[in-house]
Amino acid sequence: NSLPRPRTKPDYVLINTNFPAINPRFVRSREDEIKSILSGGFSATLAEEYMRDATRTHAEIIELINRLVAFFPEQHFVLRPHPFESTESYKQSIKADNFEVRQEGTSIEWLNRAKVLIQLNCLTAIEAAAFNVPSLTPSWLNKPVLSVPLSNQLSINFDDEKSFIEYLSQEIAKPKDNSISSAKSNSIIEEYLLCDGKASERVTQVIMDELANKNSRVKLPKSPLRFHAISVLRSILGYSLSNYLQKKLQPPALRNRKQSKLFSVEQVSSIVNRIENSTNTLGSVKVSDMSSNLLKRKRLASGNSICLSSTEPKCTQHV
Repeated sequence: NSLPRPRTKPDYVLINTNFPAINPRFVRSREDEIKSILSGGFSATLAEEYMRDATRTHAEIIELINRLVAFFPEQHFVLRPHPFESTESYKQSIKADNFEVRQEGTSIEWLNRAKVLIQLNCLTAIEAAAFNVPSLTPSWLNKPVLSVPLSNQLSINFDDEKSFIEYLSQEIAKPKDNSISSAKSNSIIEEYLLCDGKASERVTQVIMDELANKNSRVKLPKSPLRFHAISVLRSILGYSLSNYLQKKLQPPALRNRKQSKLFSVEQVSSIVNRIENSTNTLGSVKVSDMSSNLLKRKRLASGNSICLSSTEPKCTQHV
């Protein structure tokens, strides 16, 4: 009940894509993404294979969507790319009145109102199973290096486009079913998520075990000198002035990427209000800009922090 309703036509078919490596929103180039893959411990051969297959599959997915929106002209389709994906390739390649690209909000709120989910190697199949939204996978487009087994396990997989479209036609013709997910899906989800409230304890234990094992410690590289220089400059000039100078020196694309990662007091207030409404705790939390007076060095306040506090005037937590 706390989930907002996306502003679009009801009973849409939701398409979730997962190609941040070859269609990046925040990374500057393909080379930077390959470096990121290599830094995760993968070989150069695997990185190149992944990028090659992801590029090919990304193009094939766009071709499939174009055929689907043409085959079902009366059905509305919403494409929600991975949060780290750029939307431009889809907006430029898919032009149809019954199709739109949306990236705001969370995957859960879009799934909550969707009639069907189409995805390939995307873990939103987990949420789809929990919300009893059929998850369809065009498996004939999949590649071994891209495959996500759990996603496939929770989806209906198709070996060819004909059977895929036939099944999609049947799902589109049905009324939306809001009942709970199947016992099979629930058992898979529970095994994967272990929803017992003790995830933080397990994570903490793994971290403590690793810290106690001297042989497993990784020697971190030293930070580049430019980061130290920026830190010293920011300390002397204050955040506002140093940030202004940094923006002047940065290319517009990088500034836009950074800006798109920010969130506002209004966005956080909306989430808090929905939670309070659904739990009958309305008015228990105040959301506001964090005052620089709470900092020992006021000049270092970024102006981007948000304060979450009880109804008492003093802020006790901030992000």
